Parts: sequence; C-alpha cells; structure tokens
Amino acid sequence: MKTANGALLLMNMGILRAEQRDDRAAALFSQAEDLAAELGLLETNIAGLTYQWWGYFERRRARLDRAEELFTKALEAFDKTNALETPIGKSMYQEMGELRQAQGDLTGALEYYERALEVHTRFGLADSVEFRSINECIEDVKQRLEGPKN
Repeated sequence: MKTANGALLLMNMGILRAEQRDDRAAALFSQAEDLAAELGLLETNIAGLTYQWWGYFERRRARLDRAEELFTKALEAFDKTNALETPIGKSMYQEMGELRQAQGDLTGALEYYERALEVHTRFGLADSVEFRSINECIEDVKQRLEGPKN
C-alpha cells in the first residue's frame, strides 16, 4: 500500500514491535521512512512520529547515539509542521529530556523537561499516559543536579 496510510500502518506495526521490545521494530520503522520518502512525506507529522517512536525504541535499547539522530530528524519534521507547539511537542521534548538524562547531560535534560512542562501546562495534558510524569522527570533531574544531601 504505497500511500500515507501505508506509512502509518508500517509505523504502527513498528510501535507494536517496539513495545514488545522486538528487534523487528527497526525494520518496520525503516520501511515507513522509505515509504514516506518515496511519497514526499519526510517533512510531515507522519515522518516525525515515525522518527520519534524509532528513537524511543533505540533509546530503550541503549543505542543513545542512534536515538539522538532519530530524535533530531523528528524535531526537524515537527518544526516544519509547527507540531512542537502542540501536544506532540510535549511528548517530543520529554523524549529528548529522557535521552539527555540517559546521556548524563542533566542540564540539557532539565531544559527539555521544562519545555515539555510548558506545553503540558498550555494544553492541560494528563500525566496518566506517560511512563513518568513530566513533574517526576524534572524533580529527578533537579535532585541529581543538587547532588546527595549530607
């Protein structure tokens, strides 16, 4: 199915595999990317979401450099569509915060978490859909930056 819906289907199949921690997720995301490129959709939310989920998958596999490459592509696609100013931005900024924290860049993590909180507040988003609420992320990083209390 060489349509935008086909790219979405491949992305959703990749998400399912990613949630199952199945290595086949990467191939599905790659196929979604290839189809999006063929259809001229690399500057759309379809590509942005594919890259975001693919980056999430790679971050969970501790492939942080690859996750950063994919998240950068997601940010670029979302920037083209102004999606970073929508609830997608909250999710993307939180993902970047998680990545920076995993890389040991606590200051960078805090900056992204605070951007996520700004979008979260603007749209009144519920934390129930996240693995960690944005407030938990911010508190965790602040405590790590302050160091152990004596």
